[in-house]
Amino acid sequence: MRKTALAALFFVGLAGCSSGSVSTAKSTPIPPGGLGSHPRIGVQLSPEDDKAIALATELAVRSCMAKAGFKYLLFGTSDNKPEIGEAVPFGQTVEQARVNGYGGDPRKGAHPETGGPQQDANTRYVATLSKTEAARFTITRDGKPNEEIVIQFPGGGRETYPRNGCQTAALHKLYGSPERYAQHQIFAATVGRGTDKAVNADPRVVKTQKEWVDCVRRAGYSYPNQTAMMNAALNPYRHATGDLTKIRQREIQLAVAAATCDRDMKTTETYDQVTQELYDKRLGSRQGELAAYIQIQKDVVTNAKKIIQNGG
Repeated sequence: MRKTALAALFFVGLAGCSSGSVSTAKSTPIPPGGLGSHPRIGVQLSPEDDKAIALATELAVRSCMAKAGFKYLLFGTSDNKPEIGEAVPFGQTVEQARVNGYGGDPRKGAHPETGGPQQDANTRYVATLSKTEAARFTITRDGKPNEEIVIQFPGGGRETYPRNGCQTAALHKLYGSPERYAQHQIFAATVGRGTDKAVNADPRVVKTQKEWVDCVRRAGYSYPNQTAMMNAALNPYRHATGDLTKIRQREIQLAVAAATCDRDMKTTETYDQVTQELYDKRLGSRQGELAAYIQIQKDVVTNAKKIIQNGG
């Protein structure tokens, strides 16, 4: 089932990168494999704010679904607890890598017999509905197919998302209006355009990435970048059966080696530093737009808390 927490789908835009149902101009892949945290181009959200936004989104969806006569379980679980987040593959500390590895078996949550996605509580609920009502549930939550809002970014690229449905209603409730959400995303996309290519061409980033490759080679591994190393750790799970202990042990070994070299060679740290420098330079001439962007961020957090207080 499509993930229903719009906070996870869309709110990453607050960190400077739009997400969700996005169709953008082709961007240059990041050779290091997606290094780095999102650059700060506004307020820095606390973990509590992130949790509040996720919960508020789910509550708003639940309230909207109830008006249409449907049940909706928060986060798709019977106990209404948020899903456990995946481990951060790049930039995590050595201590985190020892615990998280690369997140474990990517099939976790898969059905034990079919290997397909494990049905969550909402999916099981939909299965009890008639075919007509099940279709109405999906449209109520996800919106009508092919009816989309399009946000066109200056210079090319766009973001699309459903025009209607409870997920979209929750999104607009958080941001205040479709226009405010579009304003937020356009600014983030404009400031961030072309940064991947520029950052990866910076001599400091090139140097530390090469040093990372050399470091993991000295540790006994040979991978061209962080993504290749992560894939090597997780691929054995794909068709594995029975005891996965040895696969998990190797995964953690690779993750720890990658994190150790990342720390010692300052690979992600350098990538983040160069990225932030570029964003700060671009933001220097956009103080008015930045102030409006920051206000939207603050309003979303405020709106999230109000939604929680009102139960949706």
